[in-house]
Amino acid sequence: IEATLQRHPAVREAVVQLRDDPATGPRLVAYVVPAAGAGDDEAAVAQVAQWRDVFEEAYTTPTPVTDPREAFAGWTSAVTGAPLPRDEMRAWAEATCAVIRRTGARRVLELGCGTGLLLARLADGCTRYVGCDPSPTAIAALRDWAATAGLAQVELHERAAHDLDDFTPGSFDAVVLNSVVQYFPGEAYLR
Repeated sequence: IEATLQRHPAVREAVVQLRDDPATGPRLVAYVVPAAGAGDDEAAVAQVAQWRDVFEEAYTTPTPVTDPREAFAGWTSAVTGAPLPRDEMRAWAEATCAVIRRTGARRVLELGCGTGLLLARLADGCTRYVGCDPSPTAIAALRDWAATAGLAQVELHERAAHDLDDFTPGSFDAVVLNSVVQYFPGEAYLR
């Protein structure tokens, strides 16, 4: 088993040992050191899928939010785990949107649009606003809201940040990566 693992191109080193677990009995356990760069793409995609599941759970609330400007599900303190104060969240969202508006961007791509906190504040001033998020719940809710609000310039896509090949290069004035980069698997994924 160890020799077979070591022949794999994605493995730099491998060791297999017999371990005796009192609860389950003896078993073979393999330890591998991946080859440089091996599995980066697969691991990144797997990590993004895990984050999608985390946010999908956060966005599935018993009380649906009809105004994305007030959709603060999932925004919690890293210290206490408690929801962040709504007044602080509103002030943060408005300040962030003010910075984006100052760029003069009218064709915006937002990666990780989530519940639409920024999209709902910015879309009116855009000729095209594309929001992407891997959460089907978030995208479905935003599609309903955009249709009701009559925002024909809003396009919403259920997809992760690495799935952008069908967008024409140069078709956006700004790409918004707000509060989402922290969930990227690494620098290579960001690039």
